[in-house]
Amino acid sequence: MMMVVVTIFVVCWMPFQIYFLMTSYWPEITNESYIQDIYLAIYWLAMSNSMYNPIIYCWMNSRFRQGFKQFFRWCPGVHATPDGLTRREVLTARYNYSCSGSPDGHYRIKRAGKAGRKSPSQVTNNNTTYTGVT
Repeated sequence: MMMVVVTIFVVCWMPFQIYFLMTSYWPEITNESYIQDIYLAIYWLAMSNSMYNPIIYCWMNSRFRQGFKQFFRWCPGVHATPDGLTRREVLTARYNYSCSGSPDGHYRIKRAGKAGRKSPSQVTNNNTTYTGVT
């Protein structure tokens, strides 16, 4: 998620910075008739960056998504559970899972007949116990 946020930030703000670098080296470019339209488009793109962050968070973070639903639960069509996050949503938001939301298989173990998660120093994979972070 952090890489997506940083990439969007760079895409939105880089043209703005390039524009000011160009105008500092070639000030005569500001006299062109089309430059105001370009500046407004670049300015809009830079300022729109703050609009993309909640969209990215909602797309990639189940806790943010659930909190958003809780905040807007009064709206028609928004169905939020009254007790907050489900166990799966807590685990998905808390631990390192793939982008698809499915947990990595080597983090799943069984304790007393229940599925759980071992600490990184006790991870078991293919009947072999490894110590340390995997």
